[in-house]
Amino acid sequence: MKFARYLRGQCVKTVDDDFKNTLDSLFDDTFTKEEVIKVLDDLKTLIVCDVEGEMCSFTHNNVLMLQQLFTQAETWHLR
Repeated sequence: MKFARYLRGQCVKTVDDDFKNTLDSLFDDTFTKEEVIKVLDDLKTLIVCDVEGEMCSFTHNNVLMLQQLFTQAETWHLR
């Protein structure tokens, strides 16, 4: 459970860093409407990729934990 909590925290930090990096780049110069739309689309792409990766990792971890649980149950002859 601690590991899952840690992974959630890392995912939140990654999203937070994506927003900070985007905000830093927005304050550099004056942007047109099209440039702002492009920056926000890039941010959306980054966040979607990060969240999909974390969800995939989370799913793999759950499968591994269930596999370990079932293996231990078989070892102890549980049904």
